[in-house]
Amino acid sequence: MTRAAIASRYQLEAGELARDRGSERTRTFAARIVDDHRTSQRELARLAREQGLWLPSDLDADHRAALARLATANGVAFDREYADQQLRAHADDVELFERESSNGRDTELRAFATDSLPLLEGQLQRAEDLPR
Repeated sequence: MTRAAIASRYQLEAGELARDRGSERTRTFAARIVDDHRTSQRELARLAREQGLWLPSDLDADHRAALARLATANGVAFDREYADQQLRAHADDVELFERESSNGRDTELRAFATDSLPLLEGQLQRAEDLPR
C-alpha cells in the first residue's frame, strides 16, 4: 500500500507539472493521468482507513529527485524527461499491482490491484506512445 500511495502521489505531482509545462500531447496525457490517479488514490486511502493503516503523504527520495529533474527541464527536454519517467513509473506500477493481484494476502487489496491493472496497463501503453 505504501509503494502504491507514493507512486500515485508522484503521478499526481508530475502530472500537474506536465499539464502546466508540456506540449499539447503531453498535457493531454498528463490530464488523464491526474484524473485516473486521483480516483485510485481515494480508493487506496479508503482501503487503508478501513484497515487502520497510515499512508505516507510525502514522496520518497527517488520520486522527489525525479520531480526535481522535471522541474528543471523545458520544452522538448521536458516532454522527453516526462515521457521517460512515465514509462518507467507505469512499468513499475504494473509490476507492483500484478504481484499484489497474484500474491496479495488481503482480499480487498488484492481485488483493488486486480481491478486497477487494466487502467495501469492502458496508461503504460499510452506512455509508450509519448514522443521522445
